[in-house]
Amino acid sequence: MSKLNLILHCGASSVGRKELTKVKLPSVTKSFCPINHDYFVDLVQDKLEDRNLRVMSEAHGLTKDGANYFGMFEVRGNDAHEDYSTVIGMRNSHVKWFAASIAVGGGVFVCDNLAFSGEVVVGHKHTTNVLEFLPNRIESAMDGVIKLDAFQGERYQAYKDRGFGDREAEFTMVELFRAGVLNTRSLPKVVTEWDIPSHEEFSAANIWRFFNACTEAYKGLDPYSLQRTTSKLHEHLDVMCDVPALELEAA
Repeated sequence: MSKLNLILHCGASSVGRKELTKVKLPSVTKSFCPINHDYFVDLVQDKLEDRNLRVMSEAHGLTKDGANYFGMFEVRGNDAHEDYSTVIGMRNSHVKWFAASIAVGGGVFVCDNLAFSGEVVVGHKHTTNVLEFLPNRIESAMDGVIKLDAFQGERYQAYKDRGFGDREAEFTMVELFRAGVLNTRSLPKVVTEWDIPSHEEFSAANIWRFFNACTEAYKGLDPYSLQRTTSKLHEHLDVMCDVPALELEAA
């Protein structure tokens, strides 16, 4: 993936990593202990590199006042994949909007589509002990990142191997609409992408094509909305392809 598709909302804008160091940290109180955005990002990268996962590209965003941070890493291990990568989504808040958190997903090279899985999502609220517990939580999540990276290869191969015709695709679209995985905005886009894929790599009549039709329709969602939506999509398609559930220890 040459460029991460970081979608920013809430008045946020794209920034360079150096800009994170310029954000003033609010005062610590008895119940609230904010952490620097640059500390959080450095922490995640350090834990990745400890497991031989290299950051290949990155994207970062801040709200106008610097209070909320959103970012992404594209990471690679020793076993590089031909058509997808592992992506880490990150967020941190100085105004109690959300915990310092990471979510793990995949990015498809050819179309820059993102699909955040629900198997590895960790974080910690900005309580007085956040600096004690957050590093350990992210550290414990790294085993899950490595396992998920390998699992994604098996999952996507199963999607490619499962034939999928027009009638079954249409039936599945209806099922996903009823389950809230597709809505009135995304459903027409999935129909269009299934009928005429934007990329010839998805011309085969299989679930890999259907999966990418859905993720193409999800473009414009922030990473954490993607996590909620694509984890449900994965659950549905995994059952159809007989993909066994990934078992991870709680982080």
